[in-house]
Amino acid sequence: MKKLICLILSLCILCNIPIIQIFAEQIEQNTIKWHNITLTPSPYTEKDFDNSGAVTLRTEYSKYNYDVENITYIFQNNTAMSPTFGIDTELEIYLNEQWYQISLHRSIDDVGFTLNAKSEAKNMFEWNIEDYDLSEGKYRMIKELSDMQYGKMGAFGKKKYYAVFEIKNLTAQKSIPQHTIMWNDMELKSTKYSKQDFDRSNDVEFYTQHTVYDKDIKRIAYMIENHTALELNYGYHDELEVFLNGEWYEIPLHRDIDDTAMTLRANGKIGDVFYWNIEDYNLPEGKYRMIKALNDFVGGVAGEFGKRRYYAVFEIGDSQYTNDTPYGYDKLEHLPKEYTQQMAIKNDDVVLIEGGKSINTGNIQYFMEDVALGLPSFLRITRYLKNGDVIITDLEYTNWGDAWTKGFGYEYYYTCDSTRTKNNTITTEVYPYIITDGNNAYLSHWSSWENKQNYQGESIKYLFSKSNGQLAENAIKQIENDMKERMNRQSTEYKMLKRGKEYHDCDTFYFRKDESTEYVLQMERNKGRKNPQITDIKWYDEGRFLIKLVSDDRKECYSVLYDIRYKSVTEC
Repeated sequence: MKKLICLILSLCILCNIPIIQIFAEQIEQNTIKWHNITLTPSPYTEKDFDNSGAVTLRTEYSKYNYDVENITYIFQNNTAMSPTFGIDTELEIYLNEQWYQISLHRSIDDVGFTLNAKSEAKNMFEWNIEDYDLSEGKYRMIKELSDMQYGKMGAFGKKKYYAVFEIKNLTAQKSIPQHTIMWNDMELKSTKYSKQDFDRSNDVEFYTQHTVYDKDIKRIAYMIENHTALELNYGYHDELEVFLNGEWYEIPLHRDIDDTAMTLRANGKIGDVFYWNIEDYNLPEGKYRMIKALNDFVGGVAGEFGKRRYYAVFEIGDSQYTNDTPYGYDKLEHLPKEYTQQMAIKNDDVVLIEGGKSINTGNIQYFMEDVALGLPSFLRITRYLKNGDVIITDLEYTNWGDAWTKGFGYEYYYTCDSTRTKNNTITTEVYPYIITDGNNAYLSHWSSWENKQNYQGESIKYLFSKSNGQLAENAIKQIENDMKERMNRQSTEYKMLKRGKEYHDCDTFYFRKDESTEYVLQMERNKGRKNPQITDIKWYDEGRFLIKLVSDDRKECYSVLYDIRYKSVTEC
């Protein structure tokens, strides 16, 4: 070996070749160009991986289409130990009969997931955060398991595993016409779309509110964000597909909807709901995508944007978002009697400690943002009072039916759990509005704070204050804007909701000054009053207004109670 090195050095000196250049060229010979990226050979040999079979790693499918955006991998643990793994993943490609490392452009906190003993664990390797597609070929993802705790290794130790998969142009292999597959007692056609049929420019984002839902879910909320300076159109029409055997298949939807054009303003965001409960079957576990089309057509003529399609991927599986718990929160009656601050914080409640901290107040702003989008929304506030009382309130913004129009029939359902106080009750009330005096937020039957003050009315329920932090203050500002918009577009001063036996069964009653006063005057004229006139109106109690009048035949002032629930006018 020494003689060989000496010979190389001598040749370099004789030929006037820099010694560093010789070794640099040798390094370059070990690399390869791929997607304009320089790849280096894998640092691993088979001895670096655990191939004992005690734990195995595999991908959900052995082959994926070239436009794949995420790949599900599965650990199978046949041991009695419970190691952990992280989000961090290595990826290699097989070229020229050897493995090469692919550099991944991501920065991820490697959060630990537990692979329980004698069980399997699934997670997702997301490719769509890279700026290029995977070309056809053979790949392997590499994951590490360990049972290290507090810097000390346990009996399992640290071990590496890999799962091999292929990328192919599966779309090109489709037969014509579309081929079919049996699924959920239905015959499905393979998707009619290819990767080129979808816009991936990030001009528009389309995504579901959550990534995984339980199989009994009845509705799925979604958002669309417009990052262009153009006003776009979209409709209620949705397409739904399921991912089976590495391909997408169309799911027929049994619905007849007029695809009314809705407007998505420039640089705007909208929310809407895809209702599944009108179908006659549940979605089984699996991966799905919802497809929507947007355009900038005016009079049937396409503009700069044209017509583009987008899809939002979600899964049906083990999830906290179920039909009974659509927001991921346990029902109040299922909470433990001793509900500590630590429990409330962990459960993502807004925690308000009297004379102390306010925690998780970001949920207040998120709630108001969803309300502004017309989406079903939920907020849980847990208050810890100085006297030791714990009061838990649930605020749900939802509709009382299965209306297709977003926001239609939506009200605020306020449920207060005071079972940890001397009151020992759980009560539910329904309110139509959130209003503010500029400092505090209230649920109310009044459409604005100004109306409440004008009629000297009560009927409010305190929620939170801007003193609860900057995010709560942001919510107060949004409520102020909502009140102004509401006053500009409607004449209702007061609205009352009467709950029926069913949770979403409500009757609605209104007080609109012009209509209501004319009705009262007509009722008085029917009684024989001559030229009755109203001198004052005040709120009296729930659903009733005290109205003062004078008439030509009764010079002295008199009062009547107008009940908006029964449209009755009674002198008092």
